[in-house]
This record gives sequence, structure tokens and C-alpha cells, in this order.
Amino acid sequence: MSEAALKALEAQVQAEIAYLDLTAASWVRPRSVNGQDVHDVVVVGAGLSGLGIGYGLLREQVRNIVLIDRAAPGHEGPWLSYARMPTLRTAKQLIGPDLGTPSVSFPAWYAARHGQAAWDALALSSTVDFVDYLRWFRRVTGVPVRNGVSLLDVQPHQDVLALAIDNNGQRETWYTRKLVLATGLDSSGPLLPAMVTNHIPPALRAHSSDAIDFTALRGKRVAVLGAGASAFDNAAVALEHGAAEVHLFARRESIEQPAIRTPLENAGLYRHYPDLDDDQRWRIMRRLARHSTPPPPYSVERCTRHAAFRLSTGCRWEAVRELDGVIHIDSTLGPVQADFLILATGFSIDVTRRLELAGLVHDIARWEDVYDAPPDDRPDLVAALAQSPYLGASFEYTAKPGHDAPWLHDIHDFGIAGLLSMGRISQGIPGMKFGPARLVQGLTRSLFLADADWHEANLIAADTAALAGAPDPGSVI
Repeated sequence: MSEAALKALEAQVQAEIAYLDLTAASWVRPRSVNGQDVHDVVVVGAGLSGLGIGYGLLREQVRNIVLIDRAAPGHEGPWLSYARMPTLRTAKQLIGPDLGTPSVSFPAWYAARHGQAAWDALALSSTVDFVDYLRWFRRVTGVPVRNGVSLLDVQPHQDVLALAIDNNGQRETWYTRKLVLATGLDSSGPLLPAMVTNHIPPALRAHSSDAIDFTALRGKRVAVLGAGASAFDNAAVALEHGAAEVHLFARRESIEQPAIRTPLENAGLYRHYPDLDDDQRWRIMRRLARHSTPPPPYSVERCTRHAAFRLSTGCRWEAVRELDGVIHIDSTLGPVQADFLILATGFSIDVTRRLELAGLVHDIARWEDVYDAPPDDRPDLVAALAQSPYLGASFEYTAKPGHDAPWLHDIHDFGIAGLLSMGRISQGIPGMKFGPARLVQGLTRSLFLADADWHEANLIAADTAALAGAPDPGSVI
């Protein structure tokens, strides 16, 4: 590690921050409720997306903000918890939370810390390095984060939002004008098949996003349900911890999938997908729903190098039961026994499952409330897609037809639930070039327009003071 190179980079960062005027006073009207200052924006989640959004707001001189995260400092996001892969799955040079500021980018940090030759030789960043970078980014940019803080409930209060907050075990009430939910994949919780949850006790199963004690799986037979990257990564960790057998089951016939997303991976569609009409957005996402993202080759090889790994494709579980501590699986390829189940079955996009929004969900519009889906041969996929919240142009919730809930426009959902409405611009690193910028512009636009009369009144007061006791100089136009 080159301390001198890193210090030089940090000096450059501070010079660029001064150039960008990030330290300028906020232009947003100060507010208070019940004698308490009102935040302009509260961002829930201080991982990759949250940091990018926070930095974007600072660049727009919106400084009365705070990011909250229930995790300990440096452990925000999935990287050190359920993201059980040794490296990132995305190209090393993609724009991250820096939003295009070179000095605070991952390439700049990596080259300063490890040397230019190491950067040139790097294929994919390790998750450990990326977490170290995010910690550094947070420190040098000054994005304000409060750790050990959770959002419990949201309610409209006058013309702001009242937040019930767990602040390191202390319940508090905060007020904010805007709320951003940047909680990633697990916003509404995992998707768990009922046949498993109804018949297998929690001690014998886990979702891939759970905190799994892999050391306890040594010598055990593990069954993994799923065929995506997380399924293979969890299977690999179980094998690396000495599981006697890991058997991965996939409904699809082949792990390899067509490059269906390739036509969508361009700047035009990333940036302007939300501007498409409802019919076209539905058709695009319905077509994508036919296919799932395959695991990268190195995740597969991480499993297949072990003799204890088994893979069954084209296989469905028809029934699951537990008998004397043993799990019995009736599959389309025959009976299987296991000692523990790992369910890599994805995450819910159903906003009604968000506990912090329990008092508001009856007003939040979902696609099924505003869009009549065309006839389809897969009603299960249609039903799942239709649960997506119907978001506005800046990720804001909208009200169901006939419901009067203007406060919903002050709550922005920057996560997986917005996929149908917004496309992939809130989906990890590939969307960072587009999603936070769109959200930040929507936030600042809304804040400015709401304060337009106040800004004009300030101009009138300044004009009046300037002309006090002096003749009117006339027009300067």
C-alpha cells in the first residue's frame, strides 16, 4: 500500500470537492416541526446506492440530509454478509458511487492503494477491496451516515413525513421532507416456497440471504434450491466448510442461458427506459421474466471442483417433509434426503410486505391497480410482476386510483421493486451511472418547486433592501 499515493489522491479529492462547491450552504428552505429541525432528505441504506445518492445530493448543495443503516460502520450492504462471492461480478471500471468524479472513483483508489500495475492486472475486484473502497469513499466525501439506526414506521405529519426511528435501541421521532428507501434486494424480504416453510422447521433451512452458520454444516448433506449466482455461491461456501454433499436443484433445463439482456445493456435504454409507455415497459420485463441471470463461470467452477457437489437440472420439488431430523424431498427426478436446505429463491417485490410502510400500503399503487395486463400463458409470472409498485418518474410512490395520498410522492423506492417501472438503473453497479442522477434531480426539482414562493420572497426582500432610500435606477435590461 502506498501511503504517499493515497494521501496525494485525498488531497486531489479535497481540491475537486472545493471546485465542485460541495461545501456551499444548502439552498433548501429550513423547516422545523414541534421545535425539531426537519431533514430535507433521509436515505434508508448506506450501501452502494445510498452513498451514491447521498453524494449526488451533496453535489447539488442539498446538505441537510442523513443516511441511516442498521449495520455497523463498514458493514453496510451485502458485501460482508450474504454476498458470498470472493469477487464482484461486474467490470472493474464501471462508475460507482462517485457518479463520475474521477478522484473518488474505485479505479483511482485502487491504483493509489495497490499501484497502477496492480490495477492494470486486475480482472475483478475482490469484495473485501470494494468494501474498503466504500469505507474510504464515505470518509473523504463526507456523506453523513448514522449507523445502528433503523426505520420502523412512516406517517404523514402536516406537510412532512414523521419517521419512527430505532436509534441504537432508543425509539425516536424524526421529520423529513423526502424519504428514500435504498435498501437493495431484501427490501420486502425473501421469497420462500410455502411447501418448505410449512413443513420444514426453521432450524433445518435458510434463505441464501440469511446469516448461515456454515461451520455447522460440516459433514452434513445440503440441498440448495435455485440456479442463480447466489445458489452456486452458497453451495460453494458449504462445500468449502466441509459439507459431506451439496446437491443443487434447478428447474431450468440448462444453467447456461441466452444473452437475453445484451440488447438492453446500452446507455439509451438504461437512461430512458422509465420514459417508455406502460405497454412497452410491461412487454420488455415480461420477456425478461422468461429467463434468469445465469451464474458467472467462476461461481460454477467454484462448486464443480469439489467431488461432493451434485447438480440436477430440469428438476422440480413436488413435496418436502421432515422426519426425525431428516429432510425428505420428492423431486421429479426421484426422492432425495438432506440434513439442511438453502433456498436461493430470490426476493419479494411486493411493497405490502414492507413493515415500515404498513400504515401506508393501502394507498400505494401497484401495477395491477393501474395496468390491465394482456392475456398470457404464464399467469404466475403476470401475477408476480403485477405486484410491483407503480412508481413515478423519480422513483416516487403513486396513489391508487381514487385514493388521496399526496405524501406518497415524498417517498422514493430505489431498489429491486422498481424494476418494472424504472428498469435496471437501481440494480447495483451497472445502474449507478443513471439511477442516482435521475433520483437526485427529481428530489431537487421537487424541493425547489415546493419552496419557489420562499425563494421569490427572499429576492423581493433583497430587492427592497437594495432600493431603500435610493431612487429607482430604472431597468437594466
